[in-house]
Amino acid sequence: MQMVRTLISLPAEDKRWLDTYSRAQRVSVAEIIRTAVRTFRAQSGSSSYKRALRSTAGVWKGRKMDAARYIKRMRDEWER
Repeated sequence: MQMVRTLISLPAEDKRWLDTYSRAQRVSVAEIIRTAVRTFRAQSGSSSYKRALRSTAGVWKGRKMDAARYIKRMRDEWER
C-alpha cells in the first residue's frame, strides 16, 4: 500500500494524549492515527448506509402509482 504524508493540527491536549498513549502501547503516533482513520471509515460507511436505509424504508408503501411509471414520468420531466 502506498503511503502519503499529511500534516494535521491538533490541540496540545490531544497531542499529549497521543504521545502518552503511543508510549504505553509501544506503537507510533502515526500508526495510532492510521488505525483510527481505518476504524472511522469502516464505522462511518456502514452506519451512513444503514441510516439511509432506515430513513427511506417504506417510503413507497401505500402509494397507488407503479414505481416504474413514476420514475419514467420524473425522467420525462428532465427531458423538457
